[in-house]
Amino acid sequence: MTSKLTLSVNKNVIEDAKKYLQDQSLSKLVEEYFKVLVKSKKSGLKNSIVDELTGVAKLPKGKSPEDVIVDYLLEEYR
Repeated sequence: MTSKLTLSVNKNVIEDAKKYLQDQSLSKLVEEYFKVLVKSKKSGLKNSIVDELTGVAKLPKGKSPEDVIVDYLLEEYR
């Protein structure tokens, strides 16, 4: 089952990624990245990409990552 996901990404990054991917879609790339991310998290393995991106998003004071996700999903799927 597939579901839609809207991402905000710098236009230049998208253009560069499309050139890099050639025959693969950006959606497929993101899906595969999420699979690697979840697998590494479940297995407790560290991933250099995950390590690099960890902490990029700043959480609102008093909110856990889970709180932010729940808030987003509640707002998105009202």
